[in-house]
Amino acid sequence: MQDKVLDLEKRNNSFPDENNIARLQEELIAVKLREAEAIMGLKELRQQVRDLEEHWQRHLARTTGRWKDPPKKNAVNELQDELMTIRLREAETQAEIREIKQRMMEMETQNQINSNHLRRAEQEVISLREKVQYLSVQNKGLLTQLSEAKRKQAEIECKNKEEVMAVRLREADSIAAVAELQQHIAELEIQKEEGKLQGQLNKSDSNQYIRELKDQIAELNHES
Repeated sequence: MQDKVLDLEKRNNSFPDENNIARLQEELIAVKLREAEAIMGLKELRQQVRDLEEHWQRHLARTTGRWKDPPKKNAVNELQDELMTIRLREAETQAEIREIKQRMMEMETQNQINSNHLRRAEQEVISLREKVQYLSVQNKGLLTQLSEAKRKQAEIECKNKEEVMAVRLREADSIAAVAELQQHIAELEIQKEEGKLQGQLNKSDSNQYIRELKDQIAELNHES
């Protein structure tokens, strides 16, 4: 019983909920009261047994020489002995009954403790199920967000690839244009050197034209 009381006290300290605290305090008080009643009852029975044993010993001391008494007195003494034996057996039986009741109360207390444990376990299971359901919903939402983020990332990567391809195409066009202009300038310079401008451009005009072509090349190089 003392172990049960200690267990209830530990449980009382381990639950912060006010309803649980009140319920466990009431249960603890009831257990302590039952324990006190049982202890008092056992003490009373033990005292009764001791009193009967002392009375029996005194009776034996008085009846030591009863074989000298007449038969009628011996019969009375035998009845007294039998009565004393019955009283002792009755006291022992009552003590056994009290012990059985005490064990029954302990079993009932343990059963109540187990019921409380089971009820709390069921509440914890319900709480865990609710948490699992909440986390499942949250996980689905996160997976949806992840899928959307991956889709957007794929779109951005595709767009970037298209932009890179367009830039490369523009670079290729610029390189081709620069090469063409450089080739044209080279041809003009050759013609200028050989004096074969066919009368279309004078010397100053040809120099101006070549400078313009070089500016175009510089601009194309800058853009690329």
